[in-house]
Amino acid sequence: MNEALRATGRTTRLIDRAVQEASTGRAVYFFVAMPSMIKLMEAAIQRAWEAYTGGRKSHGIKVEAMSSWDNKGQWNWEEMEPMYSGAHPNCLWLVDHFAVEGEISRIHHRIEQLAKLAGKLYPHTV
Repeated sequence: MNEALRATGRTTRLIDRAVQEASTGRAVYFFVAMPSMIKLMEAAIQRAWEAYTGGRKSHGIKVEAMSSWDNKGQWNWEEMEPMYSGAHPNCLWLVDHFAVEGEISRIHHRIEQLAKLAGKLYPHTV
């Protein structure tokens, strides 16, 4: 991760947006990079929700691990939305930057693997 971007508030702004949208009745899915981050994010969202609404307890924001969707081929990274079309149009899909950065890292690794393979298969053209 780029150290210059640490603690700049990207996740906080995303949480604030999730809370604002949920307060209007929108269904919000908040994706984190891995399952171990779910409880931490749920607690952060709950604190933001209570501060925003003056203590109301229920918000309806669903926190999911991107890895559980991505591993099943349920997430379309090009469109930044689920692969299936059954979601209600009122749903908002928010993806935390850690999940996006993880996908960028995986893509970079795949490109490096393909370049090595291309060099082995076509040594005179690479």
